[in-house]
Amino acid sequence: MKLRLPRRRSIRMAVLGVTVVAFVLVATGLYAAVAPHQAAASTSSLTILDGTAQVRHGAGAFADATDGQIIQGGDTVKTAVDSHVVLTYFDGSTVSLEPETELTIDTLQATPAGDIVVQMTQTIGNSWHVIGRKLSPDSKYELKTPSSTASVRGVFDRTASRS
Repeated sequence: MKLRLPRRRSIRMAVLGVTVVAFVLVATGLYAAVAPHQAAASTSSLTILDGTAQVRHGAGAFADATDGQIIQGGDTVKTAVDSHVVLTYFDGSTVSLEPETELTIDTLQATPAGDIVVQMTQTIGNSWHVIGRKLSPDSKYELKTPSSTASVRGVFDRTASRS
C-alpha cells in the first residue's frame, strides 16, 4: 500500500509539521509531562541542611554528597556528626536524616498504574518520614531497622467512608 499525501502544499506541510512535532516530543522525553508517574519514578533529591553527608551508589565506595544530588534505589546516604539532610522523593514524600544516620534506599519506584513502592533500610541513627500524598491500596512505604519494620500500605481515606 502506497502512502499518498494530499495534493495541496499547505495540507502536506501541516501533516509533515505534525509528524515532526510528534517525533520530537517522543524522542526528547517530553512525554513525561503527560505521564509524570512513569518519568522520574526512581529518583529523589538530597538537600543538605547543615554539615556533611556521603552517598554510596550500590556496592561502591562512599563519596561526599552535594546539595541537590540525585539519589536512586540502591543508594545509601550517611550523615556526619552535627549534620542534617532531607531526601525528597518523586511523590513529594520526605525523609529527614539526623546526625550519624545511615539509610539505604532499597526500592524507589512508581508502577505504570501509579502505585508507589518505597523500601528503605536504616542501620543506625534517627530519621523522620512524611508521606507526601495518599497512597493507593497497592502502594507500599516501608522502613526496616535492625530491631523492627514500619510499613504503610495505602492510606485510608476518611472522607470516602462518611455517610
